[in-house]
Order: sequence, then structure tokens, then C-alpha cells
Amino acid sequence: MEIGETYTAQSGRKYHVLERIATTDGAKIFTARSLNERGRPIRVVKNFRRHGGLGEFKLEREREILTYLNQINSGEDYPGVIKLLDYSEEELSLILEYARGGDLDDSIDYRGVGGFDLAKAVTIIKQLSGTLSRMFRNEGIVHRDLKPGNVLLSESVSRNLRGEEQGGSLEELAQAGGMKLCDFSLALKCDRDTGKYESEVHERKRPSCFIGTPLYCSPKIIRGERGDERSDVWALGVIAYELLVKGGAFNRNLPLEKLLGEINNFQFPKKIKRDLCGFERVMYAMMQKNPEDRITAEEIHYLASEFERRVLEFSPKTL
Repeated sequence: MEIGETYTAQSGRKYHVLERIATTDGAKIFTARSLNERGRPIRVVKNFRRHGGLGEFKLEREREILTYLNQINSGEDYPGVIKLLDYSEEELSLILEYARGGDLDDSIDYRGVGGFDLAKAVTIIKQLSGTLSRMFRNEGIVHRDLKPGNVLLSESVSRNLRGEEQGGSLEELAQAGGMKLCDFSLALKCDRDTGKYESEVHERKRPSCFIGTPLYCSPKIIRGERGDERSDVWALGVIAYELLVKGGAFNRNLPLEKLLGEINNFQFPKKIKRDLCGFERVMYAMMQKNPEDRITAEEIHYLASEFERRVLEFSPKTL
């Protein structure tokens, strides 16, 4: 797929590729104009690299998960999740809604690691934990590659995080569809009746490689074990750390081997050099080395909501 090309997706709609906006290890991301829809809206095209079958696997996995989420919500947007609009097996691509505000990683780059005020950071954690909890509790889905780069923002949310007034609170803007998870190519489904994850047959279909993004992987994953909903909680803890603590939990610039060693040996500090009004206890519970000791996404959402109500409402200096 190249800039300037026009191709036909599975639905029969034509898309004209405009520009490349991102490149990852597994895909190239483009904007494209839908030529058959009213208003010729801008869409995002995720064009997977083939990589000896890995691209085909990721396309199939992400399409399956996003299609399922659309169907169970009667074709409406699933809260907190990017919407799949079309796909092309020939071009090995997904066509997704366009989030004009970039991603959370862009906002972290703008404000600096640890540069978010407490109120906004807690709102972000509450929104993300609510989405994770809903997906796992209701649909049995775990993401397995949660990171700031996979949290897409509307333009209004992005501007709010930069300190610009947008005619509503961050929570109102986020709940209106301004903060959505993307990239479900590593996601898994759990049978809610048995508590068991998808069959080993499905996992064996996936070519062997590292599961997830190392910086946000739990100790269990870097040991080569399968990630689950508790691994998503660990990743959310790493994100919270990046939002609130200078330097983050781990050094982004370390060589892979040293980074994995730091993760495996991580001990939550006894004292954080910033007054978080007690929210560090929630972060501590998210980043327990033993998965059995971690709190759930549902508990994080409840605690973040209570923290907002009981602490932040009476602490104007943190807003």
C-alpha cells in the first residue's frame, strides 16, 4: 500500500490513501478518504506487514475481536474501544475510525513523564480501567498490549490534556468517546463460564514472537507465560507511573535485556517524591509482582472514582 493509491475494501467501498501517520513493528498506519460515503470522511487504514504469516494472524485476530464488540453492542460504538469500519484481506488492512487527537503517548511526550496533574491522571486511569473491566467482565476479552500508544484521543481530549479549555471536563470529554483503546491484534478471549482462555490451538496459530511491548509487560509475560487480565492491570500501573512520577517506573532507553531485568526485579518504592494524596497505594496494588496479589480493573475503577469524590473534590491544588 502506498500514498496516492486507491483500493477497494471487502465492503466494496473505495479508499484513497492520503498520508502515512505512523509506523510500528507490525504495521504502517495511513489516513485515507472514503470515496463512497457521504461527506467523504477521513478514515485510518492499518496496513499489516506480512512477516511470514504474522500479519495475516494479527489481521484475523483484531478483526474478529472488533467485529464481535460491534455486534454485541448492536452495531453501535463499544464504549472506550475504537470502531472497525471495513477491512481488506487482499491489502491486509483494517479501516478504522479516525481519532484526530493522536494518542496518549503524544500527550506524555508533550507534558513529560510524570508531568500530569493528579486529577487528570486519575481520570485517565479511571476511564481505562473502566474499559478494561467492562471488556473482561462482560465479554471475557483481555487486551495484552496496553500502552499509551494504544490509547487514542479525540482532538478535544488531547487539547484538554495540553491545558486548553474545551467546554467540558476531561471525564465528560472522555466519556463522550474521546478516549479509546486500539490494537487488539494480541487480544484473547476468556470463557466466562469456565474461566479458561481460548484453546491452545488458537495460540499455536500465532507465529512465535514476544507477546506485547516490553516496557509495559508484566514479569509473568517476560518469563514467556501467557498474559491475562492481571497483565493488563500491571500495564495500567506502568501507565499511571508515567503520568505521575518523573522518570516513570522503568527507563525507556535501556537495552532490552537490562529493561527485562528491571521489570523482573521491580520493587515498588517505599516513598514517591511527589504528594499523590494516597493514590500511590492504588498504583502499588496494580504493580504487585505476584499476579494473584494485584487488584482487578473493576477495583481500580471503583477506587479511582472514590478517590476523585473523597480527595480531589476537597483539594483544589491538585486540579
